[in-house]
Amino acid sequence: QTKEDDQVATIQLDWSENYNLKQAWEEKGAYYYERHVAIQSGFIWLKNNSFSFASISDDTCHMAEAAWTAIQDLLNELIDENNINTINFISDSPVSQYRNKTTIFMMKRFAIDYNIDIKWIFLESGHGKGVADAV
Repeated sequence: QTKEDDQVATIQLDWSENYNLKQAWEEKGAYYYERHVAIQSGFIWLKNNSFSFASISDDTCHMAEAAWTAIQDLLNELIDENNINTINFISDSPVSQYRNKTTIFMMKRFAIDYNIDIKWIFLESGHGKGVADAV
């Protein structure tokens, strides 16, 4: 069974380092109340379109649950508006972020709920920078 190219999305994901938010004119005590944000960035390839995205959260946890929550709306939009039936994910492979049983469980549940095929490609650690790092 072959898939129509226009029904396939390929998504490369990566977490950036946590960022520290600062104000231009901070009070002296601001050092003790730093705010940090996490950014999950990525790039999506579709047959007739490609685009980058990023999600920002004040929760700096990079666990599987955070990764799925960060892209949930994007995945729903891809499926609903672009009639996507196959999603290929590409990511690095830290066990704490993507390559773990929670990610596989959530991926399987999402695929069953939306009746789509999902594949996940884990890149070797130390593979260098990818397109998601440039977002």
